[in-house]
Amino acid sequence: MALPNELYWDILTRVFADSVHRVCFPKSYELDLAWELNALSTFFRVSHSFQGITADICQKMYGSPDRGKNAVQSANTRLNFLRHSARRDIVIIFDEEKFKTPFLQSYLLLLSIVQMRKIMKVPSTPTLFRYMHTTIFRSVDTLQRIITLSKPPELYLNLAGSSHMQADLIYISSELVHEVDDLQGNLTALQEFTPDHDEADTYMARIRLNMHSVDDFVRKYEVVAALASRLTGPEVKVYELPGVLSAMKRIRATISPFERDIQDTLEIFEEVTDGWTMQEPSDEPPIV
Repeated sequence: MALPNELYWDILTRVFADSVHRVCFPKSYELDLAWELNALSTFFRVSHSFQGITADICQKMYGSPDRGKNAVQSANTRLNFLRHSARRDIVIIFDEEKFKTPFLQSYLLLLSIVQMRKIMKVPSTPTLFRYMHTTIFRSVDTLQRIITLSKPPELYLNLAGSSHMQADLIYISSELVHEVDDLQGNLTALQEFTPDHDEADTYMARIRLNMHSVDDFVRKYEVVAALASRLTGPEVKVYELPGVLSAMKRIRATISPFERDIQDTLEIFEEVTDGWTMQEPSDEPPIV
């Protein structure tokens, strides 16, 4: 018994949307994506009814066809552009007339957001990182507005999930870099005092508070990054965020002379850095 056209339409919408997402964010660049790249062509040839449904979905995803090409041929050209954009550090649009649909604009924006986040790791400085993350967060807000207003919602399920993950990562990483910056300041201040100085206790207390916050943000970041990696590929490691590794490498040497009450701080340090590579990137600014 034939299924209703509405159900075919819903199924194919999800299939085509999933194919585009896998093309933009493959598990590996060596992965064979022939099926995903040819999904439209494949279903277009199944039957007359599938041809009509495919053409309708294709129009919503990719817009009007180029002169001299049918809808599927034009769509495949634009999909290949997305595929090549995913391999670049920056997405560059040469012909904006071909990328006017909310669906295409959303993927180009998501690719830009993910790529900008990934190039803002070390050796980027915390100051530049914070400045850029403000810009990236505005882009995420724009993306989420486009997704909310666009139809049909089935086309935007992967985009919605990815945008929420990116928003969470931006917030957590910004808070973590801010906390690590504060930790750096307290470590530097502590070095000005001898172990028996009254002010040393004040800064040790601040460092302990910093470490508790860092531990909390690191745990949150790693959970969200693990989930996001399933949608948008490999994530920036938490110790690759600007200033994080530099601060962690200062902890033990800086607080060791102050033997009063440091065990709790060192235990947090061990938990936070468990599994990290402590090899500092050669381009990272030197530890002060």
